Amino acid sequence: MCGLDDDGKHQQPRQTICFRGTGVRISPEERAGYDKRVRVVFQPKAYYDDKMCAEWAVSDFNSQVDHVQRKVVFCDNLSGQTTPAWVAGLKESNTDSHLLPTDVTDELQVVDQGVGNEVKKECGVVQDEWLQVPGNLEKWTTGFTASERRVLITEWVAEACDRVFTRLDLVKLFERTVGMGLRLDGAKALEEVECRGNGTLEPTRVF
Repeated sequence: MCGLDDDGKHQQPRQTICFRGTGVRISPEERAGYDKRVRVVFQPKAYYDDKMCAEWAVSDFNSQVDHVQRKVVFCDNLSGQTTPAWVAGLKESNTDSHLLPTDVTDELQVVDQGVGNEVKKECGVVQDEWLQVPGNLEKWTTGFTASERRVLITEWVAEACDRVFTRLDLVKLFERTVGMGLRLDGAKALEEVECRGNGTLEPTRVF
């Protein structure tokens, strides 16, 4: 998620990692080991259901934005983003929820391109750096406990996100790889948007 305020400054809220499970048997030692740059939550299927989405709106989003300036969050119509609890949670920070058309997530929010791809690649770089630390390669080959894996994942994801969000202009990246200049009514883009390769990006669906 990326925010753009009136001063043109890009703001990236803290990332949340959702692990599979209930979280009730997690030791205090493990929780203390999580990287403080990310928030860790648990859900039986590691899925953001209605309850998890409502909690995110209050615990994650509202805690990191001002409550005076009116804002809008663009959502891809996930079930949890259509509930009264979701809408009410965002209203606490003077935020409106705008639902995008159904079945167009891949066209409007290309997760595996742009920033998503950069974060995944950087996670691999961070992991490689970790393996080069004396003793870590041996640990890698002998195996980890589930607790150790979760702690490592928080560290790797936090560091990768910090690096990516520092070096990339996220808004411009979305404009280039996703096509944020396209009009939702399916008309031709107000201006052509650069995309991967040498082509231009134009609407592929009429809504």
